[in-house]
Amino acid sequence: MKSRTCLPMLMVLFVTSPLLGQAPPAADAIDPTVVGQLEHSGWLLVGARGKHYVFGGLAIADYRDSAGQRRIVVLQRDDQLGTDKHLYFRELGEGHRWSFARRPGADGTYGIWIQLAATEASPQPAWLPFDRARLERPSEGGALPTTGGATSVLFAPCRRQ
Repeated sequence: MKSRTCLPMLMVLFVTSPLLGQAPPAADAIDPTVVGQLEHSGWLLVGARGKHYVFGGLAIADYRDSAGQRRIVVLQRDDQLGTDKHLYFRELGEGHRWSFARRPGADGTYGIWIQLAATEASPQPAWLPFDRARLERPSEGGALPTTGGATSVLFAPCRRQ
């Protein structure tokens, strides 16, 4: 009985042992602008209820829920609902969906909506207005200046320059 369990373990050790002696890549061989295939350049929506940091297909939402509880969650782009007017993201943890307007309203702010995750009581929840937010983009110096009255910004996946 022991030989049956030891043989697969010995095979794993035999196959992986050459990999254990390999050194990690040199520090200068690693691109400092990309960590885990996540672009550092992106954009930020800042509103009264929170901030949404968007980096290509991923985002981090730091917001207060309806009970006033602070939440920091990871969002992933949801292209199933994609339209010309909105970008959609889904919370990885709870499944809530987020929608960001691609163009600002007359006041220069962008609309943010949330659709809570479906439940048995509410299998098709409605989209609820969440916030109005201003757009901020990184400058060359690394600071995040407010764009103020930007009226023609189209959100697109971030690309390295």
